[in-house]
Amino acid sequence: MPREDDRGKTIAGDRAQQYLDIAGVIIVVLGADERVQLINRKGCDVLGYPESEIRGLNWFDSFVPDRERERTRETFRKLVEGELRVAEKFRNAVVNRDGQTRLIDWHNAVLQNQEGRITATLSSGEDVTDRVRGEQKERELQEQLRQSQKMEAIGSLAG
Repeated sequence: MPREDDRGKTIAGDRAQQYLDIAGVIIVVLGADERVQLINRKGCDVLGYPESEIRGLNWFDSFVPDRERERTRETFRKLVEGELRVAEKFRNAVVNRDGQTRLIDWHNAVLQNQEGRITATLSSGEDVTDRVRGEQKERELQEQLRQSQKMEAIGSLAG
């Protein structure tokens, strides 16, 4: 049986939350009703809200951009209904409190009750926004260099 401290919280629960909070990735549990049941500190930091304002919200209506909402909701539905393999990686954007869009790579697992029915998803997400933007900028610079080299070659030929 879990021990309780003087505040009435279970020590095991506190320890589990500490483990989640030191993770360098977003960890979020969504119930089958699409509502946030748990989120770690990294998730709160990326979204820009305290946990108390996130818990209970519909994830898709609150944090997924309009242009991606139906696609990501459909993926979630397929996970909850057991139609999708959980080992697959998914990428979608989230919108934080400041209205900024962050690109997240998600890995998902399903949580089941004693009867084996899927009741929630457990997802870990890595914010890849800066990396993806850096790679895109590098591709643009390489293309500019190629164009410059073409113009230089044309100039040499014309001369």
